[in-house]
Amino acid sequence: MIPARLRRTLGCAAAVTLALGLAPNVAAAQQDPEKCPPPVGLTNSSFEQPDVRGPWLGPQSQVPGWSTTASDKVIEIWGPGNAGANRGLEVPAATGDQFAELNATQASTLYQDVATTPGQTLRWRISHRARNVTAGVDQDTMNVLIGTPTQQHPQTPDGASGPDIVDDDSAWGQWTGDYEVPAGQTTTRFGFQAVRSASGNPTFGNFLDAIEFGTPACLITTKSVTGPNPARAGDELTYTVAVTNSGGAAALDAVLTDPIPEGSSFVPASLTLDGTALTDDPADDAGELSGSAATVRLPSPFEPGTTATITFKVTATGDKTPLDNTATTAYTDGLTRDKDKSTSNTVTNPVVTPTPTTTTTTTTTTTTVAPTTTVAPTTPAGGSTPLPSTGASAGPGLVVAVLLLGLGAGLVCYARLRRGRPRAR
Repeated sequence: MIPARLRRTLGCAAAVTLALGLAPNVAAAQQDPEKCPPPVGLTNSSFEQPDVRGPWLGPQSQVPGWSTTASDKVIEIWGPGNAGANRGLEVPAATGDQFAELNATQASTLYQDVATTPGQTLRWRISHRARNVTAGVDQDTMNVLIGTPTQQHPQTPDGASGPDIVDDDSAWGQWTGDYEVPAGQTTTRFGFQAVRSASGNPTFGNFLDAIEFGTPACLITTKSVTGPNPARAGDELTYTVAVTNSGGAAALDAVLTDPIPEGSSFVPASLTLDGTALTDDPADDAGELSGSAATVRLPSPFEPGTTATITFKVTATGDKTPLDNTATTAYTDGLTRDKDKSTSNTVTNPVVTPTPTTTTTTTTTTTTVAPTTTVAPTTPAGGSTPLPSTGASAGPGLVVAVLLLGLGAGLVCYARLRRGRPRAR
């Protein structure tokens, strides 16, 4: 029962709300992160655009983000099915499906210009591999160049004694480094220059992929729910989760996990990714129902500025109220290769269970008193004014009134009558 002092403080409507156990559908402040620092990053960092098969040479206007100093403005990208151009050895991409060859038709610099803030420390990472041009082991050499659009300088990678980056044709080499933006430099050019190749031809070799330069990946996971509020047993609710990369680097191997709320059951075949239906079974597509959670694998690399939207439905069982739901996205930062995660806000839906209908039999006994006995109106401490009594009145004793409300709640009023002036409680 709600204490009288609390009833007077909250008022009738609030008291009924508390009695019914209802709560508004609000999001708890648990989202982490809620926002990301201003990003610095590259566009099309793993050369996935345009979509190509085998070696492709085309104008830089068709390759988002990237430019070349070559006079013909031609960039070379390799996709699957490239064995014929690599002495029968198929070269898989370091990440995604495609990669670039540093020089297309002439010795040049492949680069991107990005907006930067003086004093920033930016991180870079590349994957480098030699082209197979002989029967033996081939090695290609290149430099990373960073600076202003008019003057760049070779960078020394972490753990190296000089700027030369050397790899053979058997595997992708991983190289990293840091760069501090000098005073006054608001545009920074990040690029690559071939030093030598195994063929002796500067237009052959020096494969590049998984290029990162700038600030780390930063995923924001945001959750919402639609449906009856409050819900009843059997009602259907739809959860929507939006995952956005608001950082400067791609996220790798990002996986969203969203537990099915206790007090609900998953609606089969309701899972979608960006509007495309996913099955509930494992391993046949990007999503599945794994134990008591919906799991969705996001595209990898998950580039900066990309948003993925996941939806699924549940049915309230009435076993628990409220239904609380929080999603988590785990991923690898493409720049630092550190493991990280993003936690969504928590959404809450109350669930109301209808109270069974009951029949109550009431017996009333009336005692007639002298006509001169009346009950005069009086104002109790709570501030309300009772209605005056007319006609015959009840005799001394306890009078109880019960107001039955829906959903299993009720308000009880009582007063003790005495001869003469009554006193309300």
